[in-house]
Amino acid sequence: MQLTNYGFIESRGNYIAARSNYERPMERLSTGLKINHSRDDVGAISQTARQRLEIMNDTASRQNLQNARSYLTMQQAGLEQVRKTYTRMEYLAQQAIDPVLGDADRAKYDLEFQKLAGQLDELMGKKFNGLRLFNQNMVCGDELNIPLGELDYRTSDPGPDGLTKRSVTPQDPSLDRDNVIQTIRGQTLDVQAPGGTLTFSVNSGTAGEIYRVFMGGLELFSTGPSFAGSDPTVAIMNQYNSDPTYPAGSPRPNNAPAGALQSTAWGDDSWLTSGSATNGDKDTFKIKFGPGIPTTFEIDYGASNPNAYKGSTPPPPGDPKYFNQGPGAQGQLVADGGVIRTANLPFGSKSTELTLHFETKSIGVISDVKFEPQSEALPVPLDSHHNGMTFDAKGFGTLSGHSIATLDKAKDTLDHLAGKNGYYGEINCIANDRMPAVAAEMRRLDMKIAELEDQHMTGEATLGRIQDADVAQEATKFATQSLKMELAANIMSRVTRLTDVLLPLATQRAGGSSL
Repeated sequence: MQLTNYGFIESRGNYIAARSNYERPMERLSTGLKINHSRDDVGAISQTARQRLEIMNDTASRQNLQNARSYLTMQQAGLEQVRKTYTRMEYLAQQAIDPVLGDADRAKYDLEFQKLAGQLDELMGKKFNGLRLFNQNMVCGDELNIPLGELDYRTSDPGPDGLTKRSVTPQDPSLDRDNVIQTIRGQTLDVQAPGGTLTFSVNSGTAGEIYRVFMGGLELFSTGPSFAGSDPTVAIMNQYNSDPTYPAGSPRPNNAPAGALQSTAWGDDSWLTSGSATNGDKDTFKIKFGPGIPTTFEIDYGASNPNAYKGSTPPPPGDPKYFNQGPGAQGQLVADGGVIRTANLPFGSKSTELTLHFETKSIGVISDVKFEPQSEALPVPLDSHHNGMTFDAKGFGTLSGHSIATLDKAKDTLDHLAGKNGYYGEINCIANDRMPAVAAEMRRLDMKIAELEDQHMTGEATLGRIQDADVAQEATKFATQSLKMELAANIMSRVTRLTDVLLPLATQRAGGSSL
């Protein structure tokens, strides 16, 4: 006879189920989290990951904006110092226009005035963590165009003997022994801006020249081969015709060191214009560049250039080999067979040293040169959702070149400070434009920082609702399952003893005798 203890089996099942339900609230109570394993809630795990990322992004954005506000605080303090300096300068100028003063007395006032102007120059160069606080190219109401000046160097200039074969009649080839055959002329200027628009005009003729633009040591633009010399900022480098009869030991002025210049074998890889270089039919280049943006250019061709042909013999009808048009034209990029090369300034580039130079074997003139600096507006990301704002570039006049040493100069300086005849005035510019602009930017930052703080608190509450355990609920579950386990263990113990009593009866032999 076989006995099955169904009571024990059922109690054991209840015990195992209670233990399983007991371990989960115990784990949640010990960790404080509702989700401890991926099996707990797959959807909730994904939600918590996104919410944590959102909170981290908000925290980083808030820190960035607080740093940006520190920048504005420094800028505001600097502008306040400028305003105080202007006020003192205006007071000195008012005293200097006293008609009973002599120039000797005005010179004493001017001494303090010039020291204050020097302080403004120092303040203009101040930086915050390597970033300039002010832009000297920003004048009241507009940006300043910077003239670089004309580059003019003609390779037909005489050499050390002072003569050229063109200097005498009839021409004497022996006098042409030291004429310049190749020149690089460079012009470098600190434009106080890392990017902008450079404009210049050229009229090379059919001999061809190469025009290059550098920012710092990086070549951004070239109408021919890239520069192969050691220093693009060298002002003038000459190379002369060889002459074995040249007096030994006699130095040649500006003679270039070996290898400093390009090869004279340019071929077509240079910029040519139609007709003579003296016809005044100029090509105008406009080159735009800046940190993190592509370098682009536009060319306004001279009137005769698009219709001119290359060489002394007209091309056959339909031949596309005209100047600057058709496949492989000069106005195209290198990939299309042209000669113009460009490079981009890397993001974050801070160099402000602009160099323009050309390489020539004939008459070389670059005219109408000017540089319009880009607005140094500072882009500021507000959050991780691609929202942003821009800090406007701010500058002020340092009054360099102004004086109150004479009555006329004092009146002119006073008008420049206080404004007159339509001129706004530096004091009004600072008080009514620059300082309010900073205050408005600070206010907007404060509002965004407060918004991010609210988002952070809301995100933390949302994350808590998703992942934090309900302590009261889990404690109740823990107690309930503990009682179930204890009761199931009790029942298993009792039914086991009943089995011990019944088991001998079930195993007694049938038909056995009893006493």
